[in-house]
Amino acid sequence: MKFIFKLITTVALLIAFIWLIDDPKFDSAFATAIALAAEIGLFVTDKKVKQLPNQSQVVSNHSNGIQAGGDIHIGANSNITS
Repeated sequence: MKFIFKLITTVALLIAFIWLIDDPKFDSAFATAIALAAEIGLFVTDKKVKQLPNQSQVVSNHSNGIQAGGDIHIGANSNITS
């Protein structure tokens, strides 16, 4: 989906730039600046999905292991976060 947005903004930037060359007025300059800002914004905010580390644990006999990806509440006092 991000690729489609990048493609659309690139085409819009090219069209606005051609318009600026053909008719150098405020409207075409403003359209070019907005298209350029959108293009830069898409490429700057392009973040890779961060992989979470693998979780593993070893527990001995007759014990319970609790594993969570975030905060976990254990016991009667559930207001405390770990």
